[in-house]
Amino acid sequence: MLHVRSPIKSKTVEAAMPQQITPPPADSTKAVKWEAGYAPEPVFIGTCNNVAGKEIFLLGVRFDNDKRLTDPSSGFFLHFLIVDPSDSKTKMHRLFQQRNVAYSESGVSGDTLSVKEVDKSERQKISLPKRHERAARWPLFDGNPMQFLAQFYLPKNPTTKKYLSWDDTVFLFQAIKDDEPIYAATMHDIGQQTAEDHYAAER
Repeated sequence: MLHVRSPIKSKTVEAAMPQQITPPPADSTKAVKWEAGYAPEPVFIGTCNNVAGKEIFLLGVRFDNDKRLTDPSSGFFLHFLIVDPSDSKTKMHRLFQQRNVAYSESGVSGDTLSVKEVDKSERQKISLPKRHERAARWPLFDGNPMQFLAQFYLPKNPTTKKYLSWDDTVFLFQAIKDDEPIYAATMHDIGQQTAEDHYAAER
């Protein structure tokens, strides 16, 4: 499996990860056809614990628009995958943008608010330079800020340049509905933080 930095430590867990991801059959306005057999390989980004303290795995997959048969173009877009072995119903959660900046699951609004508007005790959990707090977004679920889980910086390297994105930071969030996890993510270009930035974000 491709990976941003280090691979998944457990070979058993890695073997259970998705190896290819089919592109979405439609965009926000119409059905979309893709080149036959096009199914990119996902990239392992990192791991963290969910709100229940169970380990989950974050993967990303890039879809290149020049692989579309319907209105091909330049550029690409991303989906994020949360593999949650503890989830009794949905082992893999697929997050994508639905006319909003947040990456959310199907049927979830993807509404957000500025990080600056989130309670200070919550936003201090994120390592984010203060100059970015108004521009960066925090996902909502049922009108309430979701719980922050972790953030992952995507460095510029051969894997991210070819299969993902780079010089961006992915922020991962979670809520609970009917005892089942709901995940969301945002992505913001804050660069690779300096020690000074990190200290300023904690004040």
